[in-house]
Amino acid sequence: MKIAAGTSRGVTTDLPDAAKPEHLTEALRRHGVLLAGRVRDVTTEGPRDTLVSRIARLKLTFEGAAEKAPTSLILKMSRPRDGMPEEWRREVQFYDTVAPASPPDLLLRCFDAGQLPRTKAWYLVLEDVTDSHRVATEWPLPPTETQCRAIVAVLARFHAAWWDATRAGLSVGVPPDMATLRGIYQRLQGFWANLSDRLGDRLSADRRRIYERFFAAPPHFARMATGKNLSVIHGDAHVWNVFLPNDDSEGSARLFDWDWRPGLPATDLAYRSPISSSHYVRYWAQRRRHLGTGACPLSGVKRT
Repeated sequence: MKIAAGTSRGVTTDLPDAAKPEHLTEALRRHGVLLAGRVRDVTTEGPRDTLVSRIARLKLTFEGAAEKAPTSLILKMSRPRDGMPEEWRREVQFYDTVAPASPPDLLLRCFDAGQLPRTKAWYLVLEDVTDSHRVATEWPLPPTETQCRAIVAVLARFHAAWWDATRAGLSVGVPPDMATLRGIYQRLQGFWANLSDRLGDRLSADRRRIYERFFAAPPHFARMATGKNLSVIHGDAHVWNVFLPNDDSEGSARLFDWDWRPGLPATDLAYRSPISSSHYVRYWAQRRRHLGTGACPLSGVKRT
């Protein structure tokens, strides 16, 4: 869906329905940030295409009182294409179900999420933190230890809040499809065999034994089968899917780009941890020990 350049009045003339002034007015009113006023004009910066989405920054002007309303928002929506896979709409489901029941200040605020009836395209209208936050580094450079601590802290708070939880019509204790999991691990065994052959004697015997023991009896299968000690996981938790505050203030990181599901929290840690450096793993181990006591000191959220 094309987002056109602004006219001489600075009004975007070919906005998608989700970014039209009347739609945004209704969304902001539902969230209590726009009372008597209304969105008059919307202009765009961008858009920028990613693998599965199109992202544009929306600049808003108002008519009437709008002191609490944001002057800019982020529109994220599916790229124009046929056969959009259903799983790419999961982020809409996340903001409809999980986000409203999550602790504040861990996620980007979502003002609207849904599917356009005319085109069937999914969309999100999100808080804009362009001026206050940044990603840790340019890909593929690893983050610093301080940045790793901030990223792990926000993940730990989120995991603790959803640990074995049932709320908002969602239970993280639903046992997964074990046949599907075993199929995934069978494929991983093939990848491991190819990697092992390529590395040859560059891979030590001790490291080989660790992998072989893991594939012989994956240690978390039993835990997954019981549906216990699980949480909502991000599913794509590399370091470039976290916004960090420009002023490095604690507790202000924001997670985004959710490919979520109930699962093992350590999965988020393992995701690209070799890129993220050993700082990431070491600090998570410290947070995990705290989680094992039944409370997460980063959030004060009691595990249930």
